[in-house]
Amino acid sequence: MARIPRLPSRTLCDTFESESKKVWLNLESALQFGLSRSEETITENLLYNIQTAHSREVITFQLNKYEEGTIGADWEWWLTNGSKWVGLLIQAKKLNPKTNKYSKIVYKTQMSDLLQWARKKGISPLYFFYNFTKASPKGIAWNCGSTPFDQSQLGCTVAHAAAVESVVNAGGRGFSKMSNISLPMKCLVCCSILGDPDGSLPGTVNGVTNALERLIQMVESDLRVIEPNRLRDEPPGYVRRLLSAPEEERGTLIEQLKGEVGPIGELVVIKQSVDE
Repeated sequence: MARIPRLPSRTLCDTFESESKKVWLNLESALQFGLSRSEETITENLLYNIQTAHSREVITFQLNKYEEGTIGADWEWWLTNGSKWVGLLIQAKKLNPKTNKYSKIVYKTQMSDLLQWARKKGISPLYFFYNFTKASPKGIAWNCGSTPFDQSQLGCTVAHAAAVESVVNAGGRGFSKMSNISLPMKCLVCCSILGDPDGSLPGTVNGVTNALERLIQMVESDLRVIEPNRLRDEPPGYVRRLLSAPEEERGTLIEQLKGEVGPIGELVVIKQSVDE
């Protein structure tokens, strides 16, 4: 009897690509119908879809309820292949399609908290941008060197917070200027050109985040000295404790660890699949 061939597993790269397209198309539809899609809704849907597509590799810990202007970061991510770890602190912002600006980037509150907590933790602070625009692609930068221009992949882009800070300080909050320092979200887990040579998930993320930090040169003539993201042999103690705690005890443990973790909405651990 012939054996049924095993279907290839969906990779993180596949999921990040499809989710970026969903964000672009959903924001386009919402604009057409006069509906509103909040950052909170997009963020929840994005994480839910990543989680359900990779239920064996992704685990999420809810730390604080999202409240606009009070949470320092929407997510803290820790990505691993089982031997190396890399951490990210992420704040999400949505483009206003009518003005083509990120009007809710507020430097003195969320941005300062994001940068401060990232320095304290020793990890890279990133912005995830949710986008749809009717603007001509001619004014949009495409910094991905591994795939040709695909406008729908701009549905979710990622930038280093230090570079975003420089753009804002220079008076820019628009999509075009932010595109100069951004990459499509899928590059974060896919890019073999910018990633570390080992080709692992944490190695790829590590190389890409360091490359994003270097894009600050697009804004400033003198590159400031920022400690690059580094691979680690172990995650922070609070991550280890959460992962090792029985599921029924996690709620109590989360309350105990909130002061140590800081003003984070959700903590996400992503393990590299054996198929990747």
